[in-house]
Amino acid sequence: MKNNQRKVNTFVLLLVIIFSVILLGATVLVYTNYLDEIRSQASTKADLYTADDIRLLDAEIAEGISLAKQVANKLNGISNRDDVAVTLRSLRNDSTFDSVAFCRFFADGREYGQFGTVYSMERENVSRMNGTNVARCCGLVPDREWNTNTIAFYAPILSGYADGVVLFLPADTFSSFVQEANAADAALARVAVFADGEGETLAIFHKDDDVVLSVHNNIYDYLTNQINEKSTIDSLKNDLVYERSASYQATVYSEDCIVSIGTAKSGGGLSIIALYTVETLCKSSFQLINAILGILIMVFAILIFTGTFVLITRKVAEKKRLEASLMDPVLNCPTRIKFERDAAPVLEKNKNSKFAVVVSEIKHFQYIQEYFGQPVAEESLKFISMVFSKMLQVDELYGYEGDGTFLLLLHYRERESVTKRLQTVSGLAYNHKGLLPERYHLELSGGVYETTEGNYSTIAKMIDNAYEACTSANVVEVGDYKFFTETIRSSNLQNADIEIRQESALANGEFVVVYQPKYNIKQDKPDGCEVLVRWFDPEKREYRSPGLFMPLFEANGFVVKLDHYVFETVLKYISEAVELGSVLYPVSVNVSRVTAAQPDFLSFYINLKNKYGIRDHFITLEFTESVAYENFDMLKLMTEELHANGFYCSIDDFGSGYSSYNTLKELQMDEIKLDSFFIKRGTSFDRDMAILQSVISLAKKLGMKVTQEGVETHDEMDLLRKLGCDVVQGYHYSKPLFLSDYVQFISDPNKSSGRNRGNF
Repeated sequence: MKNNQRKVNTFVLLLVIIFSVILLGATVLVYTNYLDEIRSQASTKADLYTADDIRLLDAEIAEGISLAKQVANKLNGISNRDDVAVTLRSLRNDSTFDSVAFCRFFADGREYGQFGTVYSMERENVSRMNGTNVARCCGLVPDREWNTNTIAFYAPILSGYADGVVLFLPADTFSSFVQEANAADAALARVAVFADGEGETLAIFHKDDDVVLSVHNNIYDYLTNQINEKSTIDSLKNDLVYERSASYQATVYSEDCIVSIGTAKSGGGLSIIALYTVETLCKSSFQLINAILGILIMVFAILIFTGTFVLITRKVAEKKRLEASLMDPVLNCPTRIKFERDAAPVLEKNKNSKFAVVVSEIKHFQYIQEYFGQPVAEESLKFISMVFSKMLQVDELYGYEGDGTFLLLLHYRERESVTKRLQTVSGLAYNHKGLLPERYHLELSGGVYETTEGNYSTIAKMIDNAYEACTSANVVEVGDYKFFTETIRSSNLQNADIEIRQESALANGEFVVVYQPKYNIKQDKPDGCEVLVRWFDPEKREYRSPGLFMPLFEANGFVVKLDHYVFETVLKYISEAVELGSVLYPVSVNVSRVTAAQPDFLSFYINLKNKYGIRDHFITLEFTESVAYENFDMLKLMTEELHANGFYCSIDDFGSGYSSYNTLKELQMDEIKLDSFFIKRGTSFDRDMAILQSVISLAKKLGMKVTQEGVETHDEMDLLRKLGCDVVQGYHYSKPLFLSDYVQFISDPNKSSGRNRGNF
């Protein structure tokens, strides 16, 4: 129940985290998209505001052009320079021209002032108007003589001495359009730029209610300091040169802004550059998004609080569970977790001491639980726990693993001292009656792992070694306790090396398929072969014994891959030999019980046989008696299916199992291979012969081929011939051969019998 609740809590917390992440991602995505939409709206508004400013600027320019035309009309028809100058000076007394700073006129290709003084006409944007017949704005003219900034307006004179007139209006009169602009309150900084051909510019800045006029020889430097985005500045320059309207998104002093450009339609190269903050242009939108963000922040805060609360709650619960896991609630003694935790510092502190790690089990504890009940089992455990607790010395520990198993960490000088202490405990347990019936006794057994001075592995590994001593055959037994030996360690290391290298060995071709010939003693000719596998170790340059790796491969399942590899290797050889027209004999291939139990066993072997086009009844699959013993029904169905698809089936090592005759009774096998013990001398030769003859006779009556394994002498072969055996296999005829040697062996009739030869 606790585990289920823990899983539910973990699942809920996971859901909260996933929901928070999804919500955060969705919020970021929506916020980003919404900001893009706001920026688009802001750009549209900025363009509208700038367009309003341009209309006001065009009105101011039109008024200046109108004043220039009025002055031109006054000078029309005047025939001498002095009268033209007097007329221009008289404009000071006319309120219509109060906004005019000063006037100049063109005549005979020269520029004259109000007093008839000749000027050098250094301003190209003014001088180029001379001789034109169109009134227009000339643009910015910073007047160095009067140290003022003006906007020049030109109007042609149709007749008289003068060709045209230029009015210079103070630039500050043009600030009115800035002050009256519809979007003045929305602007971070508003800039009106009046540029001439030489690059000089007049900038009118407006921020809040302040109007500042100043001259910048390069307005782009000012804007670069404001915007600090080269691509935007480059685009802005290009649009100003070609007098195009445009808008850009930019960051000004860390604020999200819109830069909008508008160009006066009335000419003169006058443009307006306006900088607006997106937030002030779209106040209502930002108020909405800020409200939404506030709500989301609140939601996130709640989620974070909830998650934190859950984590703290879980941590507290986990701490309680950990504390509970350290002490067994029934025995009130340390559990394995606490035993391991306490053992580490003890071992560290006593580096020069020797310790024994003991696994001590109550024999048949589950039987006691089931047949005598939990109270009896608990009373027995409490007694053993009490005995262990009282026997401990300084820096010794004990703990309860569960299921009647205790763990001990004991000091020792010699093995005898440990065994005496354990025997004492065993005696106390045996003589303790407690709640058990009179005729029953508590018995202890277990395994012991001994350390050497300062040579410790982890305590968990020591416990594992003690457990392994309980089940291993390569141990030293003292009473009911078994001691871990170096033989076990070597075996473990060897097994680890095998398992680590098995995959690479298969990939690198270290597994060698060999062929052991069989001889038909009835027909006096070869009878095919049994396919075997050997493992060549390239590091040691020798072959590993199959007895070392095959049991391990069956235990870890790697034997399935190996069986498949061997089977396909054999099929390739047969297929190639058929194509070459070489001599061929039937082949027997072993199938492990693990391979036979695979769901795809039949489909793999049948499909591979068909893939290589192997003719029927050329392949015999050999099954050990253990396969039949484990599942008769399964093997019976498999043999029927294999027979239907052109395979022969054989029982290997017949007689080594416990149900040999049951195998003959239940399974339709084509061959039995008799275990070598049938021909080994027993206590009575007559009994040996009687048993062997009866088995051969029975198999023959059932229509099965009889093959005897392990034939090593000529006398054994003669005896088997007399008893009616069909085929022999063993070192007397041939050891297992490499493929090339096997091919040569079956191709040479003179070497096909009576030869003790081979590679292994």
